[in-house]
This record gives sequence, C-alpha cells and structure tokens, in this order.
Amino acid sequence: MLTYIPTLHPVSDRFVILIMFYFFRGADLAALVREASVSALKEAILNKGTQSSQVISVRKQHFETAFRKIRPSVSQKVKF
Repeated sequence: MLTYIPTLHPVSDRFVILIMFYFFRGADLAALVREASVSALKEAILNKGTQSSQVISVRKQHFETAFRKIRPSVSQKVKF
C-alpha cells in the first residue's frame, strides 16, 4: 500500500508559497494545496516511481504549477 505524505520543502520555498496564499481564501486555498500535492505526486511517480511510505516534498514549482491551474473565485476588489 502506498502512503503518500506531502510535506513542504525548506523555509526558502515557504515565503513564495505565502505570497501565493495572499490571493486565495478557504476552498480556493484548499484546491491550490491539493493541486500542488498532486503535482508533486505525479512528478515522483514519473521520475523514479514511489515506494511505500515515501515522503514526497511539495516544492515551490509544484505550487507554481497549481497557481497556473487554480484561480481565486473572488477578485481582489471584492475581498477588501
């Protein structure tokens, strides 16, 4: 059985991720994180396969991919 454990990569990536989170709220943020996790999992499977209980890091590039696919449902004008 494959146990997928998404983890964030080191602090340097967290700053960029927090900037992206500024634009998202609630369900949109959950969708962004889910899409980034799926991107990391796909990369791990395609590059080297996965082994049971392998820890896969969700990196900045995975959030960038998700950011291109997932859009906020509320515009910035409405939020403020």
